[in-house]
Amino acid sequence: MKKILALVAALAVLWIAPAVSASNVDEDKAGADAATYPVTLPGYSSTFGVLYDVAPADYDTYILTVTSPTTVTAVIEDCCIMGDTIGLKAGKTTFKATSPEVIRVSKAVPAGKYTVFVGYLAGPGGFPAGYTATFSG
Repeated sequence: MKKILALVAALAVLWIAPAVSASNVDEDKAGADAATYPVTLPGYSSTFGVLYDVAPADYDTYILTVTSPTTVTAVIEDCCIMGDTIGLKAGKTTFKATSPEVIRVSKAVPAGKYTVFVGYLAGPGGFPAGYTATFSG
């Protein structure tokens, strides 16, 4: 029941932040493999990312271009089920899951550009660590 209430509360939050310009993202703080991935929605995108440290030392950026009103679903999953905790930061909200759990959130949004970040919050399985990020809508 607690998980259901937490999920409902999480979905009630506006979880996608308006896009920021490249000058607002401090990529110098990102690790060697930090990447920016463009995603166009409605549609489907799945990316396998590799990070080398916990956030904010290393993270990936996803720029979502929503061309028409849609419900965006994000699924973030640690690849190796070693107890790592991964996070999806959107605006002021950070969703997190410790593997084998996954982050799965959905939100109806209008057309526009949005930025979200994916990074590890804890990595007891060691680094490098891989994850899959899937966006659909």
